[in-house]
Amino acid sequence: MKEKILDAFKQLGFSLIKTDEMGYGFSCEGTNLLYIPNSEDEDFLNISVPCVCDGESGRSMPLQDLAERVIAMLKYVKAYRLGKTLWLFYERELLSEENLPQIISRMVVRLEAANCFVHYFQRLNPSFADRFHLRDCHW
Repeated sequence: MKEKILDAFKQLGFSLIKTDEMGYGFSCEGTNLLYIPNSEDEDFLNISVPCVCDGESGRSMPLQDLAERVIAMLKYVKAYRLGKTLWLFYERELLSEENLPQIISRMVVRLEAANCFVHYFQRLNPSFADRFHLRDCHW
């Protein structure tokens, strides 16, 4: 299944770059994303936007608050605090005979929207703005 997924990314015009052990990095409309293969379940598709923003050291609770807002307000996308950074994830089980390019493109669009939501939320809420540093991971 992994090869079919990689082929679907190629059909969509994405240039995937193998990262150390995490998976494959790619960019879309200025957003850097990560396809993370699951070696134990190849029918599980996981795409993320890594390192969306940093929380200041000692201030992890506001970052958790932001993650909870993303989860509560947006469909399909999950937000997790990993260390001192916020990551966005879209995960789904793949069923046989699905249109992988269509599924992947929808996942990417929703992740881009969630990334924009985090950035706009941070700009529109001064109480959060001084606690976070927006980031962009580069491959």
